Amino acid sequence: MDGEWWRKKWVAWAAAAAIFVVLMLVTPAIPQDEDYHDFADQRDLFL
Repeated sequence: MDGEWWRKKWVAWAAAAAIFVVLMLVTPAIPQDEDYHDFADQRDLFL
């Protein structure tokens, strides 16, 4: 009985990981404006 519990747990994790990978491959990238990287502080770190 203990071995079957571990098997079910492993199958559940594997299924969740597979679903996650499929969703990452199917879902398009979220476009982001280039101005997002234009931060307020424009000073150079090293003078």
